[in-house]
Amino acid sequence: MGRPMSLGDKSLAETLYERVVNNFRPGDKLPSEREFSAELKVGRNSLREALRQLQALGLIDIRHGSGYYRSNINIDSLLLPISEQVVQKRLLIEEIVEARLAIELAILRLAMQRATPQMLDTIDQYLQSALQAGDVDSGVDLRFEELLAEMAGNRMLEVIQHLLHKVWKEVTHKGWRHRSQADNHRDHCRIFTSIRAQNVQQAEQQMTEHLRYAIERFSEMNSG
Repeated sequence: MGRPMSLGDKSLAETLYERVVNNFRPGDKLPSEREFSAELKVGRNSLREALRQLQALGLIDIRHGSGYYRSNINIDSLLLPISEQVVQKRLLIEEIVEARLAIELAILRLAMQRATPQMLDTIDQYLQSALQAGDVDSGVDLRFEELLAEMAGNRMLEVIQHLLHKVWKEVTHKGWRHRSQADNHRDHCRIFTSIRAQNVQQAEQQMTEHLRYAIERFSEMNSG
């Protein structure tokens, strides 16, 4: 069963996440609710709620009549410790933006090298349809960058981008976004124009300015 763990400042779900990831392999049977409750010194109702959160993330399977099992970890289950830090502002917004900047620029360079007329048309049509429909929310904002990742054709970069976008959605969900999504859409249209023209330097500068803008706005918000 391993050493007992103290909850400290962590949520029960985060503590369980670490317990499962560090001590069990995919397919392993987990301790019973009674054993977990005794080990973590928590009530059964609180424990069940935390276990349901881990199930929703895809980290564990609940088999009726058999118990709890470690499932094959998916991308979303990696985000629990990160999202906890985002909510509590322990993870600086600057760090998130810097990570996004590094990945999005790498994706941008590869996308421009591997661009095809068909994929460029797909992105163009997507931007145009989003604008006409007035659908310029944060999902569309991130979808543009996801389309660039598809054009780049590097699955590992797509996985990392997915992780960063999930964290970013957590931030925007908490109401930390100040800039209008219409402004973000205009930025992406400018970036796409530079991509079409194969102006790498200008596209990189525009992407950098687009993401760096977030740091300025979040800094203003958190200084108050």
